Amino acid sequence: MAEKENVVPSSGLINMEYIIDISRGEVATIRDMTNTALNQLIDYMQRMKGDVKEGNWEDLSFNTHKLRSSVRIIGAVTLQHKLMELEKAANTNGADIPELFEASQKITSEIIKELKQELDKLA
Repeated sequence: MAEKENVVPSSGLINMEYIIDISRGEVATIRDMTNTALNQLIDYMQRMKGDVKEGNWEDLSFNTHKLRSSVRIIGAVTLQHKLMELEKAANTNGADIPELFEASQKITSEIIKELKQELDKLA
């Protein structure tokens, strides 16, 4: 079992402190939770891409809400705020949905890189 001090929280768009805290610093648990967050991020962004393409704002709102809840565990505050804007726009059929989704995708791409770096550190 790894000591909590041996696992350093990241400093970019994510904050691994919550995962480190609830896992009590156990590397295997941190790795599992990080993998889960990564997979959910990829999955929901793909679903949302389809929702935007199809103009399905109801599903976009649902999937955005689900993803927003999921990214909380990795401390992705910037993405959470952008997703709140996107969810609100989807609920009001906002014209700025494509721009908000594109911004969310850019942030997500960076977060995916950071999560993969975190996983590499835990390997």
